[in-house]
Amino acid sequence: MRIKFLIILFIGFSSALYTQNKIISDVIIEGNQKTKIDFITSLLLTKKGQQLDSVRLEKDMVQLKRLAALSHAYYQVNSINESNCIIKVYVEENFTVIPEVNFWTFTNNQFSYRLGVYDYNFLGRNIAFGGFYQFNGFDTYAINFRAPNLFSNKWGLAINHQNWKSEEPLFFNNSSANYYL
Repeated sequence: MRIKFLIILFIGFSSALYTQNKIISDVIIEGNQKTKIDFITSLLLTKKGQQLDSVRLEKDMVQLKRLAALSHAYYQVNSINESNCIIKVYVEENFTVIPEVNFWTFTNNQFSYRLGVYDYNFLGRNIAFGGFYQFNGFDTYAINFRAPNLFSNKWGLAINHQNWKSEEPLFFNNSSANYYL
């Protein structure tokens, strides 16, 4: 029993001493069209000069896949020599400019519409910026700005302005009334 324990202990220590940690020589981003490379590299935990860590790379890919601007991300490790490697990160972007057009009628058969546009990769930095104009008997508009990664990969900023006016029906027992917002 002691001999088995000593053999296992010896193999464990020798394998721990024998493992070689590769150093990342460069991180290359490919596949981006609108998204800025410096923005993507600022979000990554994996940096040039660090030791290769597959857990950190997987966390980076999850972070990139959660961005509204990107639909998919994956990486490839290319060895230069025994101690150095290059990380290639491949990204696939979403189409991020989304128009909005709505038409409807409500009480008194009044024609109403809403026109808007949003860009979910404004300035190539995963910033959502857009707004809409709506006419439903009243003029309504909104402007929205959301930069979730403005200061770091965890801190951002969101600003919204909305001028909302509408007519809402209120229902009572056997009658109704219109309430204006």
